[in-house]
Amino acid sequence: MVKTFNEWVKLQECTIWEDHKDLPSIFTRTYYALPTTEQVEEFEKYPNLTAEEIVQGFGYTIVGRGVSSPDNCKKIIESIRLLVDRYPDREEYKEALAQAKEQARVKMERWKQGVAFP
Repeated sequence: MVKTFNEWVKLQECTIWEDHKDLPSIFTRTYYALPTTEQVEEFEKYPNLTAEEIVQGFGYTIVGRGVSSPDNCKKIIESIRLLVDRYPDREEYKEALAQAKEQARVKMERWKQGVAFP
């Protein structure tokens, strides 16, 4: 149970790296590229990742601490699509793909309005 406002804020700002001590290797650094076949296969060892964590992880892998772009959004979607293709029975991957597409749609609308995203 959350006792203070600071504890609540910390929970809201919690990231995949704070929740999991062991992550797929592709989520541990920025590659700016799609995952390799070996990196996709590695996800079999991580059945507890949520859709949100998968989107967050690929966001870090593709964008890092840089500025997001339409090309980066496409890479994130394609990375998650590789997971869906490899593991078609995993609902978390399908949900992650839907989330990534929706985030990209929202960002594309805002980019058209001149808004930049970190």
